Amino acid sequence: MWSKDDLRTLLADRIHGRTRLGPKYERAALLYARWKGLTDEAENVRSGAQTALDLLIDEMEPVDWDPLEKIVPKLGDDVFRGLLAYATRRALDQSKDRRAAVAKLKNLTRDDRDR
Repeated sequence: MWSKDDLRTLLADRIHGRTRLGPKYERAALLYARWKGLTDEAENVRSGAQTALDLLIDEMEPVDWDPLEKIVPKLGDDVFRGLLAYATRRALDQSKDRRAAVAKLKNLTRDDRDR
């Protein structure tokens, strides 16, 4: 499991360019840990991490999540489950929003739709 020291070291290495950015699933895990305060960073950094996580999740394809299981032993169950639950909830909310938008389109007349 990543300890707070491991997370701080990984974060410092990334900030100072000592390690490459890494795959999307790893970046998502690190952003989730930062957002949840597991890296002891300031509150403004934590909220920025949530925004960055949201953007990353939005661009990730299902196949991007497959290798996440490789780092579960480092992440620990709480971070792993929390990240997947958050990403799933976000995807479901977006699907509901899209479905509602499509439902509104069904009520439009052809003239309204083609403007």
